[in-house]
Amino acid sequence: MLDELTLVLDTSHPKARLGLFASSKLVDSIEWEAGRELSKTFFTYLEKLFKNNNRKSEELCRIIVVKGPGSFTGLRIGVAIANTFSYALSIPIIGVVTKRNLGLDEIFCKAKNITEEKQIVPFYDREPNITKRKDSKRSD
Repeated sequence: MLDELTLVLDTSHPKARLGLFASSKLVDSIEWEAGRELSKTFFTYLEKLFKNNNRKSEELCRIIVVKGPGSFTGLRIGVAIANTFSYALSIPIIGVVTKRNLGLDEIFCKAKNITEEKQIVPFYDREPNITKRKDSKRSD
């Protein structure tokens, strides 16, 4: 019988992290400087994590994702991916809010006290910093 497999995602910072847990223990993790390339690099690293551990995404029993606060775009990408996996695999998802950069083990432990959800919504601790259009001469 296979161990209960959990994927932990943290894309709230420029350095993205993925962790694979079996029976509540961290089996393996990957960390990389994603910066503005997160959407291009995420699945490469996720595939590498599964391949290095002879696992498949279909074996996942749950997903834990840091839902904020953090990078606006990083959170949106991470939460969207986590929600998609949860829906496609029909597995529970847990969103963790953390005010500081926790280790993957700490994120996993914190998730034990949080109710599973059907869908996660990113948590932003402030309004988005969206600038006005630079082309102010444009006529509508």
